[in-house]
Amino acid sequence: MALAFSTETPAQCSGGAAHAVPAHAEPGQGSGEVADVVEIHFAMATPVLIAARGSDPTGLRSAVHQAFAEIRRLEETCSNFDPASDVSRVNLSTGGAPVKVPPTLTELVDAAVWLRVATDGAFTVTVGPLVDLWAAAGRRNAWPSAPDLAAARRRSATDPIVGPDTIALTVPGMRIELGGIAKGFAADRALAILRGSGASAALVNLGGSSMAAFGDAGTRGSGWPIEVPASIDTTPSRLRAIALQDQALSVSGSFGHAVVIDGHRVGHVIDPRSGRALEHDAVAVALHSSATTAEALSKAVLILGADHGFAVVRRLDGEALLLERGDSRRCSSSTAHLCPLSGARARASHVRRGRAQAARDASGSCVTGTGLGSSPDCRAGTGLQSSPDCRAGTGLHSSPDRRG
Repeated sequence: MALAFSTETPAQCSGGAAHAVPAHAEPGQGSGEVADVVEIHFAMATPVLIAARGSDPTGLRSAVHQAFAEIRRLEETCSNFDPASDVSRVNLSTGGAPVKVPPTLTELVDAAVWLRVATDGAFTVTVGPLVDLWAAAGRRNAWPSAPDLAAARRRSATDPIVGPDTIALTVPGMRIELGGIAKGFAADRALAILRGSGASAALVNLGGSSMAAFGDAGTRGSGWPIEVPASIDTTPSRLRAIALQDQALSVSGSFGHAVVIDGHRVGHVIDPRSGRALEHDAVAVALHSSATTAEALSKAVLILGADHGFAVVRRLDGEALLLERGDSRRCSSSTAHLCPLSGARARASHVRRGRAQAARDASGSCVTGTGLGSSPDCRAGTGLQSSPDCRAGTGLHSSPDRRG
């Protein structure tokens, strides 16, 4: 059996949501030679799909379950909603002594500190005070005051001190917010388990916004085929396929969880440099060998814009796409295969692995092919594992999942 996925356009593509439906799969390489395991569980507040291929069905299913267990363990570690989580313990110690934490959390936070520098300050996990400020502003329907904004910026401007097994927040009022990177880190960790198990190919997809893959899905060609719509508000008739192989993908939307303040729509993505929430409608997609890095890059491109954002992507050897809505819709891409050619007014600059090429008259591609949210039929009555009907001999039936 071959595995293949394509997409339908979500009603609110600009929020970075994704909706996948089964694609036609090419015949497999031979009956009984390769086993496929596909399961959907719920973790990190989203449907999580893992698809894996290999010659040992029992070992493959065991590895898939280990990968899900790792994702749930990271959820328990990184949750801001559980007062007993490791991240909550760190946040409660703000301004105090270092807190002992598991090695995986120091690894994640240390990577985030590096990514703050690598993205020229566009991505930071200490953005928590600014997130809280704008959430409160939305509830009050009133803009943050200048003094409150300045105070939140000061509390967000200092990096955590990360030791071998400790994290310290040295400024009172600091708060770590891992929502913008934890899913990517979980995808990396889960995929590493599947690689180590001897699987020949695997895909890990967290809620349509973070995914990572290696190997071949068994379709004609290579990698895992993902179809991307052609603009920020496209129709399903305009799709472009990309192959995800030994890569990770992150999609972020500025208005995924927007609020209205004094009649103005304000997004949930915040520029930590200015402290301001984004007010323009855009979607960014980033490709990188690391899902953790791809998460940071998709946010950085949203915040920095095409020119500066793609320079950051180029430095980190990634690829990116930015879709913007305005007087004329614009797509900017750091890789030509992400922006299909059309007559739409747009620009695309192809910059992959340090080599620049031009692709003119490109239109956008909102990557909805990254999402495989489970539908009721795929939950087998429990909301956890997918039933055989979910695979239907070709792939997986899925419904939309919203992601900011």
